[in-house]
Amino acid sequence: MTRLKYLYKRKSEGIFLWILTFISVFLIIKSSDDPLLPLLEGGIFESIFHQFSYGNLIVQTISLGFVVSLIFYLIVVYIPNKRKEKDVDPYVKIQCESIIFSSSVIIKDIISKSDSGHDFKNLTIEQFKEICEKVNPLDHITKFHNGIGNYFDQHLGYKINNNWIRIEEEVDNLLKLLPHIDTGILNRIYDLKNCTFRIFAKDLSQVEKFKNDNLNAWSEPLFEIYTLSKELREYSSLYFKTDLKNDPWNK
Repeated sequence: MTRLKYLYKRKSEGIFLWILTFISVFLIIKSSDDPLLPLLEGGIFESIFHQFSYGNLIVQTISLGFVVSLIFYLIVVYIPNKRKEKDVDPYVKIQCESIIFSSSVIIKDIISKSDSGHDFKNLTIEQFKEICEKVNPLDHITKFHNGIGNYFDQHLGYKINNNWIRIEEEVDNLLKLLPHIDTGILNRIYDLKNCTFRIFAKDLSQVEKFKNDNLNAWSEPLFEIYTLSKELREYSSLYFKTDLKNDPWNK
């Protein structure tokens, strides 16, 4: 996402409200002087306006109502929400950084075991499918522990699912801050939480039952994690106006 596109999405609603406010104030001032605004004369609504003792009363009332409603919204809703959003932003940033990093760990781990030489930063779906075809999850064993001194060995599929569970926990921690999260971040978090991989993650942890000798069957759902975390990273960098800690795309 470019900065211009980000600013447009973030500011377009506010700019639209400011334009409406300016028009409303202008109409209030103009309608207080003239019996009927020239632009309304001869129109299909002229007969309606002339039913009032003061021709511009309806225009003035609607415009004034809009301005009063906007002021009420700013004082009661917008300003308090922005203050709360600003208060939680440091924690939101930390959680976003953690989610992005945990997502990159899954993809980088698969790339490192393929010996393909493809670049993580500019990965394409075709490249990732090629990578997944070269990686047999049962060939790569990692030690895990579920208590002091209690270690056990598991394959790459189990490790990937374990990392996905961590991402889900980090997302759930972030969602506890609702409704004080920026909607742009929230939309991307929801997309990641509900991505296709969540359906297949558990199957990957038991890959030995399916007799798969590579990760090709999971390549597209896994690549979705890559693209969604990249989108979250790009938006977060623009929103927080700073580089993210441990940014996998800057290493």
